[in-house]
Amino acid sequence: MPSPDVNPRIRLLSHPQIASEIDALLIDRQARGLSSRTVAWYAEKLRILRAFPDAQGIQNVQGITADLLRCYSPDYLIRLI
Repeated sequence: MPSPDVNPRIRLLSHPQIASEIDALLIDRQARGLSSRTVAWYAEKLRILRAFPDAQGIQNVQGITADLLRCYSPDYLIRLI
């Protein structure tokens, strides 16, 4: 049993997986009433964005750094399409 000053929910969410965060964003967009076509557009763009950290072996949000994002370029996107 965790000590009283430790919130187990916070501990579980301290290293969210990128895929989980993307899913949460898409659910939020659906809940806001965006059209299914708009949500599909978000999903496609995020799929492409998600492939980049995957290729670098990064699985959680904390692994996404400014240096990593500087490497994310339009050239990389073209190779995915």
